[in-house]
Amino acid sequence: MSTGSSLQRLLDHAQRLVTLSGADEIMAASCREVLSLTGATRVFASCCLPRQTWEHGVHIETDVSDSRPASPKVRSAMFALHRKAVSAASTFEVARTDELAAVFAGLGCADVKDSIWVRPIVHRTGRVWGELALISPAHPDVEGVAELTQLATVALENAHRLAFARRHQDRLLLLSEATEDALYDWDFDSRDFWWGGGILKLYGGDPDPVASSPRWKHDCIHPEDTERIRTSFDHARFSTAMRWEGDYRFRHHDGTYRNVEDRAYFLRDATGRAYRAIGSMRDVTAFTQLLAREHVARAQAETASRAKDEFLAMLGHELRNPLAPIVTGLELLRMRGTIDLDRDLPVMQRQAQHLIRLVDDLLDISRITHGKIELRRERIDVATLIAASVETATPLIAGRRHALDLKVPAGLVVHADRARLVQAIGNLVTNAAKYTEPGGTITLAAGRQGDHIAISVRDTGVGIAPEMLPHIFSMFVQERQSLDRSQGGLGLGLAIVRNLVELHGGTVEARSPGRGLGSELTIRLPAATPAEDAAQPDAPRAHVAGRRRRILVVDDNEDAADLLSAVLEQLGNTTRVAHDADSALRLLEEFDAECAVLDIGLPVVDGYELARRLRQRPGMRRLQLIALTGYGQQSDREEATRAGFDAHLVKPVAIDALQALISKV
Repeated sequence: MSTGSSLQRLLDHAQRLVTLSGADEIMAASCREVLSLTGATRVFASCCLPRQTWEHGVHIETDVSDSRPASPKVRSAMFALHRKAVSAASTFEVARTDELAAVFAGLGCADVKDSIWVRPIVHRTGRVWGELALISPAHPDVEGVAELTQLATVALENAHRLAFARRHQDRLLLLSEATEDALYDWDFDSRDFWWGGGILKLYGGDPDPVASSPRWKHDCIHPEDTERIRTSFDHARFSTAMRWEGDYRFRHHDGTYRNVEDRAYFLRDATGRAYRAIGSMRDVTAFTQLLAREHVARAQAETASRAKDEFLAMLGHELRNPLAPIVTGLELLRMRGTIDLDRDLPVMQRQAQHLIRLVDDLLDISRITHGKIELRRERIDVATLIAASVETATPLIAGRRHALDLKVPAGLVVHADRARLVQAIGNLVTNAAKYTEPGGTITLAAGRQGDHIAISVRDTGVGIAPEMLPHIFSMFVQERQSLDRSQGGLGLGLAIVRNLVELHGGTVEARSPGRGLGSELTIRLPAATPAEDAAQPDAPRAHVAGRRRRILVVDDNEDAADLLSAVLEQLGNTTRVAHDADSALRLLEEFDAECAVLDIGLPVVDGYELARRLRQRPGMRRLQLIALTGYGQQSDREEATRAGFDAHLVKPVAIDALQALISKV
C-alpha cells in the first residue's frame, strides 16, 4: 500500500473514531481496522481507563464476521498479556511456552502455526491503557498498527474526557435540582447569565418573569439595599478577592420581600481580572424572623431581669422600713424595763400591719397570675364600695392634710366581688394620697357611661411621665424615686388593680399631662343588669364566747409558740405548747385538748401528717384542728382539708379570727 493511500486510510479511520463516544465502540472499530490492515485472523483488545479496574474495563474480540465482548477465558488470557505489555514499549511476539500455554488456549490458538502479536496502547503520559493482540498463522503486517494504537489512544482520551464532563454536568444538574438555594452563573464578558437550583421557589409563581440577566436580579433587590449590595459586590469583583457575601431583601413575585444570603465565587484570569462569578442565594427569612424573635425575647428577659433586681432591692428596703422601728422599739423596752402602751405599742402595731400588707400584696399578685382568684359576685351599690375604699385610706389622707372631694351619685350598681373591688379602688386612692404633696386635692368620682360604670381617682400630685404611661399597670413598675423612697411600695398595687378589674370584665387606664401635673386613673366596670342576683345579706359575725377552752399549740418556732400561748391564756384559755409532732402526741396523752393549733412546717413529721395521725386516734376525731402557717395558696388550703384540718389560717394571724374559730368548740 502506497504512503498516500496509507495516510488517507488513517485519516478516514481517525474521522470515524471522532464520531464515537464509547470506549467499547472505539476499541471495536480499532480491532476491525487492524484486522483489515494486517491480515490477521483474529484481533483481541483490552483497555482500562484511569480509575477503572480490569473487571470494569473494555474487552473485545473480533474476527472477520463481527466484534463482540470478550469471553471470560479471553479476559484471563488478555490479563496475562497485559502484565507483559506494561513493560513493553512496542509490538512484540509472544513465544509459545509451557508457561503461556493457557494464554494460547484462551485465545483459541490450537493450531501450532498460530502466533500472537501484541501491541501496547500507551497514553502520552507513558501509562499503558491496554493492548491489541493479533492472532495470525504468519508474520502479520504490523507496520501501521503503531499509528492505529496512537489514534485509539487519542480517541479514548477524548471519550474519557467527554464522559467525565458528562458525569460532571449530570452531577451539577442533579445538585441544582436537589438544592433549595437559587444558583447563578454570570459571565462578565459576554453578560451571559444562568439561573438554576431553587430560583423558582425563591421567586415563586410562573418561571416566565425570571429573566436570565443580571439586570433582573439587580431589579429584584430591595431599593434600600441596592446601592449597598452593588458597592460591596463591585469592590470584591475589582479587587483580588475570590469570594463575596451579602445579605439583602429579594422581591417575591407577590411583591413581598424575602431575606436572602448571597454568596459568589470569582473566577480570575492570569492577570487577576474577574471574568465570571458563580454564586448561590439562600432564603433565610425564617431564620431572620426567628433571630428577631430571639432578640425580642432576650430584650424582654433582660427587662424582666432588671425589674426583678429592682423589685428585690425595693422588697429589701420596704421590709427593713417597718422592721427598723420594731427592733428599735424592742431595744428601747429592754433598756427601760417598762413599756409605754400609748406610744410604743401603736408604733409596733402599725409597722407590723405594714409588713402584713406587703406580704398580702405578694400573695395577691401570685394568686392572680396563677388564676387562683375566685370572685364572689353580688349586686353592690358603687357608693358603698367607694365609702369602704376611702375608709382604708383615711388615715393617710388625714395625715397628709389632703382635701377629698367625692362625686358619687346614687343608683350606680355593679355585679362584683365586694372585697376585691374595695381593694382595687382603695389601692388607687392610697396611691393618690402617697404621690400627692401634703395639702393636695383628691377627687373621687363615679358615673354611668353607656353599659359601664366609670370610677375615677384624680389628684394634684407628682403626675406620670409620658414614657411610663404604657407600663404603669405592669408588675414591679415604679417611676424612679429618691434613695429615701419616701413613698414606699413594691410596685404591685396598680398591677393588682388591673388584674382584679379585668377579672370583673372591666378596664383601667391612666392619664396624666406630665410630671408635676397630677394624674387620673379610671376604672370601668360593666353595670349590673336587673336579671342578676340581688345582693346577699352579710354573714353574721361570729360570737366569741367567754368559756375557758383547752388548747394545744404546736410550732417549732419557740418564740412564736410561746407568744401565741400567752395571748390565748390572756383570753381566758388553758394552753400547752409542743415544738414537734412527737412532743404533741405525748402531751395529748395527759392533756385533754379541745382544740389544737398546728404549724405546717414542723421538722421530721409535718403538720399535715400530724393531723392525719390525730384523726386516726380514738377520741381525737372531735378535736378541732386549726392549721396556722405561712403557706397561703389555695392548694395549701385544699391539702389542709384533705389532712383533716377544720380551718386554715395564714400567719400572722388576726387574734380575733383565731378566737372566733376557737369559740365554736
